[in-house]
Amino acid sequence: MKMLRLALLFLLVATITSAQDAKQFAIMIESKIDDTGFAPQVVLSWQNDTTASRYVVYKRLYEVDKFEKLAEVSGGANTFSDLDPMYGKVAEYKVEKVFSDGKQLISTYAYKALAWDANLVSEDWKTLLILVDNTLAFSISSKLEMYRREIEKQGWRAIYKYVPRVESFNAKAVLNNKEMIKAVYKQTPNLKAILILGRVAIPYSGNTAPDGHGDDNPLPHKGAYPADVFYGDLDTRDWTDNKVSNDKSAFPRQHNYINDGKWDDSNIPSKVELAVGRVDFFDLPFFKESEAEMINNYLQKDIDYRSGVMKADNDAILYDGFDSRQAGYAADGWNNLTSLYGRDNVVEMRVREEIIKNSYEMVYANANGGIDNISDAIYSGEIAEKGYKGIHNMIFGSYNVDWDSESNLLRSIIASKPMALTSVWATRPFWTYFKLGLGETFGEALLSTQNNRSEYVYPSVVYNGGVHIALMGDPTLSLINENVLDSVVRIYENDKLVSINVNIKEETRIYGYQILALQKVVKTILFNESKDAGFIIDLTDIDSSFENRPYIVRPIIKIENKSGRFLYLGNGKVIQ
Repeated sequence: MKMLRLALLFLLVATITSAQDAKQFAIMIESKIDDTGFAPQVVLSWQNDTTASRYVVYKRLYEVDKFEKLAEVSGGANTFSDLDPMYGKVAEYKVEKVFSDGKQLISTYAYKALAWDANLVSEDWKTLLILVDNTLAFSISSKLEMYRREIEKQGWRAIYKYVPRVESFNAKAVLNNKEMIKAVYKQTPNLKAILILGRVAIPYSGNTAPDGHGDDNPLPHKGAYPADVFYGDLDTRDWTDNKVSNDKSAFPRQHNYINDGKWDDSNIPSKVELAVGRVDFFDLPFFKESEAEMINNYLQKDIDYRSGVMKADNDAILYDGFDSRQAGYAADGWNNLTSLYGRDNVVEMRVREEIIKNSYEMVYANANGGIDNISDAIYSGEIAEKGYKGIHNMIFGSYNVDWDSESNLLRSIIASKPMALTSVWATRPFWTYFKLGLGETFGEALLSTQNNRSEYVYPSVVYNGGVHIALMGDPTLSLINENVLDSVVRIYENDKLVSINVNIKEETRIYGYQILALQKVVKTILFNESKDAGFIIDLTDIDSSFENRPYIVRPIIKIENKSGRFLYLGNGKVIQ
């Protein structure tokens, strides 16, 4: 197997063959709210491109309406002002760039979400289903309980289900898990996501080669792929197993036959309802720790990130190992990272040495690949030994899309110390990570990417909706984790709970609060004026059935970032 890993350094087959730089296929959109002058406006800007012939700007209400054309500007322009902003709402912009490759005109697209004083305070208590490999249950129980308490502070309720460990494909185990998920979903209307911990049965589906290594490749990689999305798509009847028969892959677990329990579908057959993230450290021999130890390490990283203990020193880093040979790949990174952090905060450089020394919140890296590496950039063996300091990772290289494999890079990244929490195989298709700036979870971005067919147009459209689209890591994670509360204390009068005294940290402002109890949103209050000091929450109007229960107080805060200005819920404090 180790000799096989060394043989996996093949160039990804290109779908875009012109010798253009990836930045030509990118539109690095930034947005700015300008409400200082006579005419309040949203100013969009992007990088200069001398090959551009024109830009077309579109807008819609976020994720609701169809995009409507606003304007067309010349190729020499790199700004556009929207004089009709959506106050109190989230606008979604689409920018089309038309440029020449010397032979023909090519259109490429990018997207930007912008909130203008919008209220993004959630009134929902969300539920996470955690599927736990039952052989690891005892070993990770203490850390899992700490994790459960931490996600409660962000409005998540956890349901545990312990399922059999399955180390190789088992169709019956997959179907049993799916039926259990459907039963939980039926009883839990606010179920939003699934977190898999350990070696839980892996669905397989398709007759596809998203990395381009088809049946005629020296090391063919076409067949069924690991497809956790099957657990998130509750319409099982739409999946078939009576058409595909292919045993040409060099990897026998990809062989797909009629009625073998591996589905035919290369594309997700219906809308995905639940975001599925996996933390599975089976068969990672470069790491010295046991699976249980690695999962405990992961959960502690997760807790530290949410609580603010773990933070990156830098915003984003991008490495384009394909460079001009296959134009367009890195546009996935450029579009998303600049939308979230701005053009000046995305560093383009080699990651191999850098990511071991310095920390980054987001990483995009592509190059020739193998199961356990992207060439001259990230190697499973190196990061197991030396560590890895990228928290959220977009990876694109040959073969590593196949995450159910020995020493797989995507799983190795999140197994590494001290910081990594998510990794995805990017670019085929492009991901909609630009939405993360609004506080959406990585699970929500996963669903948006899996369910995208033609709503978002990218160069890799042929791979939209592929069954291979997956998230390694916790789907409930968000880029926004604000901890502004200092302390919360119950106040009693005549042995009756009447109020809560809330103290906030210095140099912060609070715009309201939300109280959770018994896994319900009990009360949400917006202040007439924001507060920069402690305050009292009156509980005399709350149902007495909540009185002796633990409360969670969550502050309403104002976020100002590259995705605009909006109210959002910070992390809560628990009152026992």
